[in-house]
Parts: sequence; C-alpha cells; structure tokens
Amino acid sequence: MSNIIQIRRDTAANWTSVNPVLANGEMGLETDTVRIKWGNGVTAWNSLAYFTGSGGGGLNMKGTATINYGSTPGTNQIVTTVSDANVTALSKIMVFMGSESTATHNVSEHQIVPMKHTVGNIVAGVSFDITSSSDWRLDGTFTVNYLII
Repeated sequence: MSNIIQIRRDTAANWTSVNPVLANGEMGLETDTVRIKWGNGVTAWNSLAYFTGSGGGGLNMKGTATINYGSTPGTNQIVTTVSDANVTALSKIMVFMGSESTATHNVSEHQIVPMKHTVGNIVAGVSFDITSSSDWRLDGTFTVNYLII
C-alpha cells in the first residue's frame, strides 16, 4: 500500500485573498509561483516570509554559529547563545555540524568525536541557546549550521 502526502497549496492570489493561519510546521505552496511559506500557528499568510533555500528574496531562515570550547584543558559541554531575529516562541530549530573546525580532543585513538546539540531558552525575535556536548573534553572551535522552521 502506498501513501500520498499532499502539501497545502493554492495560487498566490487565493492565498493572499483568504490569508489563512497555517499550523505550526505546516507548509503552504503557491502553485503558480512555486514559492513556499512555513506556518507557525500564529501568523497569517500575508505576514509570513517566504522560505528561501540558497538565495533570492524573502526571509533567510538559516544561519551559522561558532561553538568555542576554549583551550586546554577543555570541557565536554558548552552553551552558546545565538542572536537571530527570525526565531519565534513556536520555532523549531535544527542544528547540524558545519564545515569548519579547529576543535581537538586528547584521545588520540578516536578519529570521530560524537557530538550532541540541543536548543533551548528561545527568546522570540532575539536569540536561542545551543548546548553542544560530547563524551570527550574538547579544545578549540567548530561551526554548526541551523535551520529555523
């Protein structure tokens, strides 16, 4: 048995005319412009920003943060506050490893250091905290990327 997932969709003119409030995390597609908005359960369609992937107008809902574990002897957990005016009280934030790092650890036989990132302390329109933790004590910095939905 196959399943079909359908995304809420309509023309740009109809979206604007009806001006609905999309549920938190619900996607709305303009079929004539192929532009997308993500709902937050509060904001009406006309006030939502368009989602952008790699460029072009609308609200940029992605970013990069630097996590600084400091220098020797290091630690295995750090909290970093990220300033981003796009965050709302209902935002869902995904965090994943970036491409730049000077971070090291003292266990020479391990090539890969497992990391865990959690998000908390969201202040709407201002900032959120990323807590990064590892089983090993780290030194240096690394980047993480995040996506606000």
